Amino acid sequence: MNSNNLFKTAANLIVCTAVNLCLIIIASAVPMLLIPALFISGLVCIYVLNKSNMLGTVFSICLTLAAFTLISKNLFNAQANKIYECIILYLIGILPGFSFGAVSKKKISFENKYFITALASILMSLVFVVLLKVSGLSVTDAIADAAKNYKDMLTSAIEQSGIDVTQNVTSVVTDVIDQTIQLLTTYLPTIFIVFSIICAYLTVMAGIFVLHRFKVCKVEYTKFNMIQIPQFICLITSVLFIVMFMSEGDGLFQAVIGNIAVISEFLIGVSGFSTVDYFFAKKIRSGYIRVLLYLCVFSAGFLFASLIWELLIVIGFIDSLWHIRFRDSIRGE
Repeated sequence: MNSNNLFKTAANLIVCTAVNLCLIIIASAVPMLLIPALFISGLVCIYVLNKSNMLGTVFSICLTLAAFTLISKNLFNAQANKIYECIILYLIGILPGFSFGAVSKKKISFENKYFITALASILMSLVFVVLLKVSGLSVTDAIADAAKNYKDMLTSAIEQSGIDVTQNVTSVVTDVIDQTIQLLTTYLPTIFIVFSIICAYLTVMAGIFVLHRFKVCKVEYTKFNMIQIPQFICLITSVLFIVMFMSEGDGLFQAVIGNIAVISEFLIGVSGFSTVDYFFAKKIRSGYIRVLLYLCVFSAGFLFASLIWELLIVIGFIDSLWHIRFRDSIRGE
């Protein structure tokens, strides 16, 4: 490496370290910006990994954490345990971005790159839940507390409106909230896995956008409107729902089957959304305009979001079995 390239590499590492330092400070100071800050930090890691190498990226991360520790202690007088919590959250949060950055240049398929990133994202969620458990917090308890607060707020609002709150109304509200808590608790693994899948996809696509925008390297990827699930997922999902309806009780077996079925149903819905986007792309070339259109449709039809999603599942099911899209392999550059 000549002196000019060495200077460029050092300058990139310094700039990325400064950006990451600002992001981790923002994340620690404003909890509401924690997820966006960690997401952008992951993109910075993708850039550094492709611009330099693994050693340079690790050095940049260590430098960022060392500077954050010094600033937190000397300027903000932060407690040591708070600093350690922020460092651990930062290391967990950048894991998907770090994983994709490490494999983005590898000569493997886009599907394998995404699969590795998704595994890292699921691991991120799992470690986060474990840390919550170790610290004495529980996701299920948080859900129960939030539901109780919502019930009290709803009852108070009804009373203030002057409506007579009978015992039947209170009982109905309680039953609805209890059923919601039971559903959220039962399908909590599905919620974390779906969140991880979405997070991984956003990380991969945003990382590819950054790499292409800054002309770091070219990464081949599959367009969203060409995503299609295999037929066997539809068949397995159908079998799982049949088993769910035929089985009785609310045991562990039913919960496991239910979670697997809902995850499979989510994948079918994504495939249906991809099918819709495939046909819209023929009329509206700009992906940004299509995204804006979808957001407007879901926002305007918020009350019918469940119906729209069920329709997408049906479309995905039909497309997977009968291939209503062309079978060409459009690849993005």
